[in-house]
Amino acid sequence: MLLYENELNKKLHTVQELAESLVRILAKWQGQQDSVPSDAPIDVDALSAVLGGMEASVGDLLSSLPGPVAKTSKIGQHLSYARYYLNKHDWNRVLANARDIADYDLADIKQAFGKWLDTSVEFDEQLKVGVSDLLARQQLDSAVRKAFVLLKERLVGVACALGDDRAMVDQMDGSDLVGRILSGGGLVAASARMDKGDCEALMYLLFGLYGTFRNIVGHNDIVVPWHEAEAVISMVNWVLLKLTAIEQAVHDSVDEGGAE
Repeated sequence: MLLYENELNKKLHTVQELAESLVRILAKWQGQQDSVPSDAPIDVDALSAVLGGMEASVGDLLSSLPGPVAKTSKIGQHLSYARYYLNKHDWNRVLANARDIADYDLADIKQAFGKWLDTSVEFDEQLKVGVSDLLARQQLDSAVRKAFVLLKERLVGVACALGDDRAMVDQMDGSDLVGRILSGGGLVAASARMDKGDCEALMYLLFGLYGTFRNIVGHNDIVVPWHEAEAVISMVNWVLLKLTAIEQAVHDSVDEGGAE
């Protein structure tokens, strides 16, 4: 997601620069009444070239946005009006539409994209609450550690759902707990409708996650770069959602067994 957001920001910045360039070209001819005279010596070819660049860049931006975000934007409408009025040499209306793009449309797109992220990307709620402020303060090592604390808690929950004693599993290391829950696939396969291959695949994924990241970050004071923090937290998020589904399936199976 970080790569996607970065690419969108680049596209937004390109459109912003072009819109502001168009505004500058026209605004310098405004008189005391903030109006561009109809006989102003506008370089129409230069203006058309900038607008053409905007049309290409806006098309590229809109094609990169999530559908719901692109559909709510008025940037295409204002761009079409700008071209229409340029062809009629109505400089003030070209300027007005360029300003709408520079001052409002791009900001609206950023806001709509933020809302889309909040509602369309599934996050484990405990993880979201636990790491959001740490990420905002760029305490990336603490955010990664917090993610693994929550992962351990979720693993304990699954183990308890499978019948283990909480006091006992609380004392276990996360990677040892992974082996206890998933090794051989027996308990989870029987209780959560996962086959042995699924259990082993998840087990080795978690072993790798603990060995590659948690054991290093957990026992060392290191600087965690953004791309590693995003990778780890995103993977932990996926695992947390998976474990929640497993734990629920365990409880469902137990309930079904008790009802028989």
